[in-house]
Amino acid sequence: MVMSTGMKTGLIVGIIVLVVLIGLGVWWFLIRKREGIDFSLNADERVQFRDDPSVRPKDVDRPDQDMRRRGSLCLFRADSWCGACKQFAPTWDDLMKDPIFQRLIHEKSIEVRAIDCDTDQSIAQKYGVTGFPTLMYFPNGMSQTDGGIKFSSGRTKDNIMKWVASM
Repeated sequence: MVMSTGMKTGLIVGIIVLVVLIGLGVWWFLIRKREGIDFSLNADERVQFRDDPSVRPKDVDRPDQDMRRRGSLCLFRADSWCGACKQFAPTWDDLMKDPIFQRLIHEKSIEVRAIDCDTDQSIAQKYGVTGFPTLMYFPNGMSQTDGGIKFSSGRTKDNIMKWVASM
């Protein structure tokens, strides 16, 4: 088969783009690996987590429901007026779709809850939430009066994953 100059150029450009993309993927993997994020997730587990309703966030009135059975990671938010909540929403959505995060919360038996403090403002006061969005972790067996552990790092996907991994 005879290739024209245009076809050769297109093929070369395609190969270069492929090499660059593979290089970026390897770089991303090595950075994540260096940060201690576990990548040992096989395809069967990914499907299982995606279809498992227990790892999806729940919108609930009270974060203390069923907290004695499982730990709870709660996002307190006020979406109707809070600019920081609206800015954080895409990060939260990415986190909820991340298979590595799904594995973390599954292995640690953590239930994820998103709590809309617009519907009940007293809930924020009850848990000492003074700003939005606020992430708190309530370990297994912790009652509503014990409070929770507040997330205090930057609100990035990687920081939240490291925090959850350290629990």
